[in-house]
Amino acid sequence: MAEELKVERNQNYVTFSLNRPEKRNAINRAVIEALDGALASIEADSSVRALVIRGEGRAFCSGLDLRDIEQMGAGGLTFEKIITRLQKLPVPTIAAVHGDALTGGLVLALTCDLGLLGKVRGWA
Repeated sequence: MAEELKVERNQNYVTFSLNRPEKRNAINRAVIEALDGALASIEADSSVRALVIRGEGRAFCSGLDLRDIEQMGAGGLTFEKIITRLQKLPVPTIAAVHGDALTGGLVLALTCDLGLLGKVRGWA
């Protein structure tokens, strides 16, 4: 099974790539857990100056995976908590949006400080 979230560390910024292209990057429990850990690493690293969030394949994010909805709040970690952490992140956040950005995916994009729409060279 491929990683649910790819994290790429560059010189002074980090790129999160939602990696469920077969599901149009729908957010499931594994993605929420991966985002939680990745956000913790950014919060602990003062050399990170920005975060870019993008989706693999032809969509940014189609929202919550309704097939896994019953597992979303298990263990107290929810999509809403991830969104709150993203809002409080001490670095600028950029949503590199291409393709679908529906429901929770739209919330994710709108939570970011800046949105780039369409194909972004090197990210699409």
